[in-house]
Amino acid sequence: MAETVARECADCGIEALGIYDDALDCQGTIVAGHVVQPSSALEAVPRETPVILATHRLLNLTRRLRGMGFAHAWPFPLLHIVWPEHFSAHPFYEDLHADLLRNTHKIFELRSMLADEASRDTLDAVTGFRLTLDVEILAPALRPQAYFPEDIFALGHDETYCDGGAYSGDTITDFLARTDNQYTRIVAFEPSSGSYADLAAKFSTMSNIRCVQACLHHTDTQLLFNCSNNRDSCIAPDSGEACDALCIDNLPEAAELSLIKLNIEGAEEDALRGCVCDAVQPCAKAVHRGISPPPRHMAVAGTRTRIAARLLVVSSAA
Repeated sequence: MAETVARECADCGIEALGIYDDALDCQGTIVAGHVVQPSSALEAVPRETPVILATHRLLNLTRRLRGMGFAHAWPFPLLHIVWPEHFSAHPFYEDLHADLLRNTHKIFELRSMLADEASRDTLDAVTGFRLTLDVEILAPALRPQAYFPEDIFALGHDETYCDGGAYSGDTITDFLARTDNQYTRIVAFEPSSGSYADLAAKFSTMSNIRCVQACLHHTDTQLLFNCSNNRDSCIAPDSGEACDALCIDNLPEAAELSLIKLNIEGAEEDALRGCVCDAVQPCAKAVHRGISPPPRHMAVAGTRTRIAARLLVVSSAA
């Protein structure tokens, strides 16, 4: 992401003074003609210098930079909003304000479906952030345990967990912590080749964790997948790598699933269409209160599905 921002700055005559990243494997590499430095090197940068945050995880970094005295620390989507002719739109933020205006009635309709104040406050915060890109508006709604909130449901020691969009295993790590490493089995799906390699290596010694390089779909097939190994990896209609797509109902573990998490970049509704067997009914397709048929809980991130259940809208930590 920093490479893209730096290239687009250069193309329109904006000088990038440096690129900073605390990831050790990035430091010392060359990006857009700059040697990547640790964030501690920002101490030498004049405080009036605008800083672009080329990341989706904005909250802690924004607070840190403001604490250092940088008054102009901006999330990267703002560049496209202000200068759309020079800066491309990331898929997460494309057509951002027009989409909110076009779908205002749907947002209010969704809000009326939510049964608890915490969910309504979360929806308000997410909408407010998308209107303003002020991460402090989103901050009160952030939950460090977005998929396994302790105040919503308890996890037993007999769970069979399906992780759709497992990335490199961060959510599985949270699940293991919540269950004290006592569970029945885990099946994890990650289509992106780089992320899948990290996922498989991380859990290679754990026989009851099955990692699958595939995406979830309403039927077993092959699809094209844009494997960027980033958070915008997604099913691509016209280009990408061939990727296996599997239906949840057809999984060997389907009959015993007790917990399903989906964070698959807009394909959640499609994957849910593959949950029709008795073992995955009724489709209470979100983390919710007071309802616990198999699967007992399902966490859905970013879904556009109309869900006939009470929902808890969750937002992961920034």
